[in-house]
Amino acid sequence: MPYRVALQKPHIAAVGSLEELRIHFAGTEFTIDRRFAGKVIMPDFIDPHIHPTIAATILPINIVSAMSWPLRSPC
Repeated sequence: MPYRVALQKPHIAAVGSLEELRIHFAGTEFTIDRRFAGKVIMPDFIDPHIHPTIAATILPINIVSAMSWPLRSPC
């Protein structure tokens, strides 16, 4: 049985079969986002043990943070 992703903009509100979503959202406006058809959706995993400043210097990642991080420039 294919699962559907129900959105209440801009958030994912529920995941389930179309029948389950219709029951859950009866009388409520929702949309089915078909961008994820045939795909696997996984939560974002964060390594809680790595120190952010170490990660900033050794990993080739873009940092998104609530506060600014003064980073050294690449060599």
